Amino acid sequence: MFSKKALWRRTANQIYWMLRDPRIMRIYLACIAAHLRAKYAHNPHLTEIDEAAYRASRRSDRVFVFGSGASLNDITPQEWEHIAEHNTFGFSMFVYQNFVRTDYHLLRELYITKEFDKSFWLPYSQEFVDHLDNNPHFDKTILIAQAGWHAMTVNRMLALKQLRKPRQILRFYTGERSATAPPTFSLKDGVVHSIGTMTDAVNLAVIGGWKHIILTGVDLYDGRYFWEKKHASAQDFGRDPNAVHNTVNNGIIQNIERWRDFLAPHGVKLWVYNPRSLLTSVLPVYTPDAIQDGDAR
Repeated sequence: MFSKKALWRRTANQIYWMLRDPRIMRIYLACIAAHLRAKYAHNPHLTEIDEAAYRASRRSDRVFVFGSGASLNDITPQEWEHIAEHNTFGFSMFVYQNFVRTDYHLLRELYITKEFDKSFWLPYSQEFVDHLDNNPHFDKTILIAQAGWHAMTVNRMLALKQLRKPRQILRFYTGERSATAPPTFSLKDGVVHSIGTMTDAVNLAVIGGWKHIILTGVDLYDGRYFWEKKHASAQDFGRDPNAVHNTVNNGIIQNIERWRDFLAPHGVKLWVYNPRSLLTSVLPVYTPDAIQDGDAR
């Protein structure tokens, strides 16, 4: 389990900021309230699974982890057919997609900075659920959802019983929140939340036991999303669609490079799908033949 010392240190830091900043205190109190409401809400449609069942659900040694970059629109039908032969893992607003069967979908926060604007977060949360529950690509998706009192998005969904379609759910706790922390190999050690939710997705793929993790739709050279003609755009989130993704300035490329080196001795290889992605500076571009030829260095 991630250390009690680290948990106490984090708790002490949170109490300090609660006392120092009224807005942070308001956020923490709202998080605790949502956590308590979710804890006692009965969601009969959801069947919770454990780590062993999660690992047993693999169908391949490859998993495609999907960001939401605009390059997803350039993937051909033949490429999607190949991808569908393996496991598929989305996160956040990948629920907007209509490309491929999705085996797993990760949910953390959806509306940072708008936690108290109910006119925003409630319909936005409901929109997420509507896409998850009504899109046939998500009929058998295992929902991987953050647990604990920090998980305001998930806890509000559970408290309001927004998730109505029968599905399996895997809950996880956040462990380290550091750009230098390596990924973990078990849920009992927590899931590392480093620079962006993509790091949680990669860590969960490691815990799931996949040997080849292919980052797909992780472009980083701009802020465009694959869905922008139909849904919220980068500007709606206060981002310049022509600028590099904000995680680049926060060090995501260096973060992935460290994880690449850490995972290699464990027989896990990271790949990038888009040959134009900024991650090509630290990761090989995925081709089916590379793995078939035994390229697992």
